[in-house]
Amino acid sequence: MERPDFILSYWILVWFIVYQLKYIPYSPKQIFILGLLENLFILLIMIYHSYVYTIYFVIVILLLKVLPLWIMRNDPFRLTDTYFTGFIVFLYLIWLKLNHYDPAYSMRSHVKSIQENKEWGPFTHFLLKLTHLHASQH
Repeated sequence: MERPDFILSYWILVWFIVYQLKYIPYSPKQIFILGLLENLFILLIMIYHSYVYTIYFVIVILLLKVLPLWIMRNDPFRLTDTYFTGFIVFLYLIWLKLNHYDPAYSMRSHVKSIQENKEWGPFTHFLLKLTHLHASQH
């Protein structure tokens, strides 16, 4: 399973929470849209490979991408948000470099996990544990 700090989506989710708490004025709306597009592409790969965990990934997309976008639906697109997005991505890439982590390897690993029907992301793992816990209680 992938470490959450190596997944850009979790950095963006933290940014969204900090933004909603009004600690920073920069909206992550633009990068959420890009992230949603990427997730939809991954979803197509999952459907093509009949990935067993597709429903869990759909739930992840709804909770971690669609819901925040809905909350930010009235936020305007501003150039300062674009600059801050670049800054966050730059920090993320530095973090990966400091931890000797290769994002290309991560993507290949993710696709391989889909092809082999293995779970991949931390939130999907959490949902699986939650549903297995619920199923074992009934």
